[in-house]
Amino acid sequence: MPMRPSVSFSEMKGFRDGCKHRWNLDYLQNFRYDPRFKIFGIYLDFGTCIHSAIELYKTRKDPCTLEQAQEKFETDFRAMFSENHGKYKGREAAIPVDDFVNAGRRILEHLSGCDELWKAEVVYNEHELKLPIERTDGLEIQFKGYIDMVIKTVDKRGKPILYVIDFKTCSWGWPREKKEDQTLHAQLFLYKHFLCKKWNLEPTQVRVAFVLLKRSPRKGDIAVDFFPVSAGPVSVQRAIDNMNSDISLMKELVESNKLDPDYTKCVDSFGGVCQYAGNELCPGSKKP
Repeated sequence: MPMRPSVSFSEMKGFRDGCKHRWNLDYLQNFRYDPRFKIFGIYLDFGTCIHSAIELYKTRKDPCTLEQAQEKFETDFRAMFSENHGKYKGREAAIPVDDFVNAGRRILEHLSGCDELWKAEVVYNEHELKLPIERTDGLEIQFKGYIDMVIKTVDKRGKPILYVIDFKTCSWGWPREKKEDQTLHAQLFLYKHFLCKKWNLEPTQVRVAFVLLKRSPRKGDIAVDFFPVSAGPVSVQRAIDNMNSDISLMKELVESNKLDPDYTKCVDSFGGVCQYAGNELCPGSKKP
């Protein structure tokens, strides 16, 4: 199979951490679009609907009201839940829909309490990045991604800056080790690099942050947390180097056709089972 013309952060993370055969099926052979192997989950549906509602509520043009955003979220989520509930697996199938409806409404209500986000000006929602990756081996490939939100604000000295924002849904928040996870931060570092490249911006003008959307915040805690990440030149360059190393390994394995299954990766750390386990696309694998 030939290399794809573009690569995303999520694809590279899946390639690095997961089974190379699964990456081949997902991205080179495009079975991830096959309805037989589509992954369903209540957390995925919740994330889709809350992102959509935030995009209407906190936007550059014609924002809707809080009530409209909450109604949009609830209507969309209940419809998606009704359609997909029978395809949820394990404990997800037993979670009451109202628990997630209430969580989404609370997140939208608390959005205005996150001053760093709410008081800033929205420049872009779902901003597309699709730019060439500079390589020394002649491989022509692009980086592809969507920035959830780009906002304009000022630093402590009153100078204008941009923030690259990525929304992350979670339960109560992130533990310390996740907040310090450089592989997770790399997503924002790459978004910053390619946004600067696209618009010819000085890197010092652009900062990055995650916004944590908490379904079950602790008592007295806000459901929306602005979490800035330091994105200096060393960190950004390391992310670029790691990206190019991943692409080089992808190219090497594709050219040598060494994309064998790794049966130790059939179940991930969260207990999720690979959608290809136990079928003809992955001979030798078995569903646990």
